[in-house]
Amino acid sequence: MKPINLNNIEEKNVGGDFPQLKPGAYACKVTEVIDHADREYLDVLLDICVGEFEGYFSDKFYTDKPWSHHIILSYKDANLGCLKRNLRMFTESNTGFDAEAAIMGGQDQMLVGKVVGCTFREEEYYDKKSGEFKLGNPRPDRLISTAEVEGAKVPEPRMLKDDEKRKAMERAGESGRTIDAYEDNGWRKPTASAPVADVYTGDVPFM
Repeated sequence: MKPINLNNIEEKNVGGDFPQLKPGAYACKVTEVIDHADREYLDVLLDICVGEFEGYFSDKFYTDKPWSHHIILSYKDANLGCLKRNLRMFTESNTGFDAEAAIMGGQDQMLVGKVVGCTFREEEYYDKKSGEFKLGNPRPDRLISTAEVEGAKVPEPRMLKDDEKRKAMERAGESGRTIDAYEDNGWRKPTASAPVADVYTGDVPFM
């Protein structure tokens, strides 16, 4: 082994250095648009393009996790008002670009590369490994114009309702008896004396 001088070298952790995204508003760029014509919606993938977290979702960790950085633009008749509002955010954020005209003309791919503001908020989920309800990493919540990003309020976390908590635990494979015990304990992990089954272990159930 060759001689190595470590006198002026700073320690560096292996792993665990990936920055934690904070809830808030960010200027983002559209990286991909997928049209699900059978279900009448556009799946719009975003990445942060300015500031401390620029390029955050370009990390290979997110390659198979599009749900962590996407916005759904539904074009069902019942949702056209919301679509119109979201397209206005794109128009206001990109000089000379008319997002509404692009979509009306069937040119959804024109959104790729465009910028838009987006708020990210934490969402409660059931952690199957620990058997606890926790707040997950911030995910896209609402489109805003890039001009609104700086003054936007940090959105409150989205907490699961009781019926959503029950469904989350059912998806995790928990028994009805176990779920009832959690509900009786205010959706907190019951004490060891409570009649609960072993917690199912698996991946975090994000969608």
